[in-house]
Amino acid sequence: MSKVLDVILELKEDLGTDWMPALKRINIWEDVSKLYTKRWSTAMCNGVLSFIILAYDNESGFIEMHKDRWENKYKIAERVGLSKSDERVKKIVENNNATVNDVVSWFLDYQKTWEWDSILACWEYHSEMMRFARTKTQDQTVVDNDEGGDKIMADVDISTLTKGNKEKGLNIQTAIERRKEGDTMHEDLKRRYVNIDTALQKEGKRRMTDATSIMSWEAYIQDIRK
Repeated sequence: MSKVLDVILELKEDLGTDWMPALKRINIWEDVSKLYTKRWSTAMCNGVLSFIILAYDNESGFIEMHKDRWENKYKIAERVGLSKSDERVKKIVENNNATVNDVVSWFLDYQKTWEWDSILACWEYHSEMMRFARTKTQDQTVVDNDEGGDKIMADVDISTLTKGNKEKGLNIQTAIERRKEGDTMHEDLKRRYVNIDTALQKEGKRRMTDATSIMSWEAYIQDIRK
């Protein structure tokens, strides 16, 4: 069970108390404090935080994968003292409260492990090496310029060409291995995060594990380098 989920399961038994010290101890107060700036009662603020964790923690036993997601979310809300007849609660459950949505996004990102970066590193290496391998090995090189300024070309030594092509072959082999490593880790993530992935998909949102595959790696690299 995750540290945050474990703490919230204990705290939710007393919604009317000050949770700030406990939330600071697990280093999430700064990330969730915006909930406590709302003009809500202490119990409601704590209830909303409980709702977010219980509804979006991958290890939460409150997520019912095979049930209607919206009914499931309303059920979770009621179990932490939030009334579904309250218009504020309706907006929260139906993803129409910007502050709550921001905290949900933070918490989803918070759950990501080192594996996300490792997968992307494997795919980046594969992409870069395959791009390099697709470039033509030059069989001529510039050795001088004539009086008119035109380039004087000479054939590249065959041993140099052979060495270059051999290096390409080794790079391709390593790139394929790294791609397989990334794909294997990605498949493992999809199995482990199936609960929250299913819940998010039912809400029409991108799955957590789609963050590594929503677009081709080449497009991703181009996007982050802009």
